[in-house]
Amino acid sequence: MFDYRHFGASDGEPRQLLSIRRELEDWRAALRFARSHPGIAADRIAIWGTSLGGGRVLTIAAEDHHLAAVIAQVPFTDGLASSRTASVGTALRLMSVAIRDAVGALAGKPPVYVPAIGSPGALAAMTAPDCEPGYRKLIPPGLRFDERVAARVFLEVGMYRPITGAARIQAPLLLQVAEHDSLAPAASAKEVARRARRARLEVFPLGHFDVYVGEPFETAVASQVRFLEEVMPSPSKRR
Repeated sequence: MFDYRHFGASDGEPRQLLSIRRELEDWRAALRFARSHPGIAADRIAIWGTSLGGGRVLTIAAEDHHLAAVIAQVPFTDGLASSRTASVGTALRLMSVAIRDAVGALAGKPPVYVPAIGSPGALAAMTAPDCEPGYRKLIPPGLRFDERVAARVFLEVGMYRPITGAARIQAPLLLQVAEHDSLAPAASAKEVARRARRARLEVFPLGHFDVYVGEPFETAVASQVRFLEEVMPSPSKRR
């Protein structure tokens, strides 16, 4: 597990800058490190991602054909489809502040930030009715951290479409999809499963954030473990 640059324990300025290009570079760097590590079998590497990270692993798997397995949980698969889940008013306001942030960046100004989460109608990255209560369930009591993101990401996220590379994914792929996902539409994820060569699709009657807590979490993780044991069994089980 690693933190993307600009976030968490990783360096990178400005902070809270979400860049699709840079985060994919971070994935490639993490894989290069793993394959060079003497304690890791280079031919037994699986990658896992959830939500927007689920889209990242799909993109990486489409270009990296030496992976042993891929797991994408409630994955972001099509920026065009996801952008249609927001109201026109919210989308226009986000684009306006995104342009202001991008222009300011060219002039060396600090980022213009928006909250990562907000109620419906708020100027925030995620505003579907189930987002804020679902997101808050994931945060331990008392934990404080920066919940903002530089607005310029909205100029690129709508055009980020991992679905376009699905047919090039060669590794065994487990797609876990939430049928009532308000951020990453299930129909697009199902289409990824149809296009990928070795995909296994699991659909849960859940919303986007439900898979992270309680019984749905236990069910999803147990299925992921079974999948990994099946497609990349330990050497002792192969004998």
